[in-house]
Order: sequence, then C-alpha cells, then structure tokens
Amino acid sequence: MSTSDKRKRCKTVQVRLSPTELEQATASAEAVGLSLSGYVRTLLLGRVTDGTQRRAAKDAQDLARLHAQLGKVGGNLNQLTKLANQGQLVPPSVLAACLAEVREVKTQIAEALSRDY
Repeated sequence: MSTSDKRKRCKTVQVRLSPTELEQATASAEAVGLSLSGYVRTLLLGRVTDGTQRRAAKDAQDLARLHAQLGKVGGNLNQLTKLANQGQLVPPSVLAACLAEVREVKTQIAEALSRDY
C-alpha cells in the first residue's frame, strides 16, 4: 500500500477567496502556527485535529533566534566572570563588546514585543 493510499484525508473542500481574503487567512494561520489547511480544518471542526501540521509562528522563530543570541552572550559573560574571579585582567574592549551585544539583543526584544499584529 502506498503512502497516498494510507492517507486518512483524501477528500477536498474548495473555497473561493479574494486575494485579500487569502492573505488574511494565511496570516491568521501563520499567527497560530498552523498550515492553512490545518487552520481551516480547525475552524470548521472546532479543534486541532490529529496529524495537523504545526508551524513555528514568525514570533516563535524570532524568539528562538533571540534566545540563541542571549545564550551566546551569557556564555561570553560567564567566561569573562570566570577570568575576573581568577584575578586575570579582562580587557575593557572585550567588556564593551559584550555589553554592546546585550544592548543589541535588548533592543531586538523590545522591537519584537512592540510589533503591531
């Protein structure tokens, strides 16, 4: 039996949308992290069904990127703190670069939080 024979979803429903309506529906689906088909099916059936593909929402992707950046900065700060605790001199330029990274990530987080969706 082929993969397509095993599929449970073999029926289609056609809906005509204007370009604006399609754009709005696609944006709504992305906002909740679902494919367009999964989003429409959820609206029709009142629940997310088994096998519905979930997509990382744009916000989730941005937050994941910012999380990774914060992890790198945190690692750098940890190394610098370790050196300072061992009595080694930490060059001011290295501290300034690390602080600049923290400020940049902080700015990006503020921008992400202030977006008007």
